[in-house]
Amino acid sequence: MSQKFVITNHLTPAIVTTIEANATAAKAISDLLAITMTSTQIRSLIKIGVNRNGEMSAIYTKLLKVFPETVPLYFTIAEYEALQQERINSLLIAALYQAQANAYTNHANVCGNNLFLMSVDCLDIARLLMKNIPAVATEVNEITTDYLTPTSASDATSYSIAPSMTLSIPNLITEKRIINDGSTIITMLVKDGGTPSTITIYPGDSAVVPAGWTNVTITNLSATTAGNFKVFLR
Repeated sequence: MSQKFVITNHLTPAIVTTIEANATAAKAISDLLAITMTSTQIRSLIKIGVNRNGEMSAIYTKLLKVFPETVPLYFTIAEYEALQQERINSLLIAALYQAQANAYTNHANVCGNNLFLMSVDCLDIARLLMKNIPAVATEVNEITTDYLTPTSASDATSYSIAPSMTLSIPNLITEKRIINDGSTIITMLVKDGGTPSTITIYPGDSAVVPAGWTNVTITNLSATTAGNFKVFLR
């Protein structure tokens, strides 16, 4: 079930400024290391996987280090070892940046999750107020038209679900879509077998009914607004 997550440490504008300054300084160093290559040259680079890594390691330890006469004239053992360390350091820094990028992406995803749930709560309140405030009703209707237009589905069975209620739906056709054509968030959970993993479906969206999910329970997460959805039955 979707939920709001607590963000203990916020990415404040001051922190962003500091990170941007450090990133700019790091980029200035990285730019000096850039190797200009054409797309054809990049595609032609030899891919170094586990097997080739092992081969290079064996050649280094069993030949280059033991039999100096096997070293080609165009490089020295010291140059080879330096290049070896440079590759290790490059991959280490790349992994560091990737880990940081993943952390920031996850942070953004959590913010997006919380923002969407907050927005839906706002829409729920607006639907209650729209009866008495025409201006609110105008905006709610416009948002509904623009973003919550029902997805068409022929031969699908329509259901309405009251606020905070759960419905049991048997005899679903699996691997067909359940369509949330209402304005609330609903969840789907398998009953009587299958993997018990909740699927969250946002307004105007849909989800494929997994194999084995012939009997499910549908829950309306809104405490104030009725939901609507369509399913395909046997």
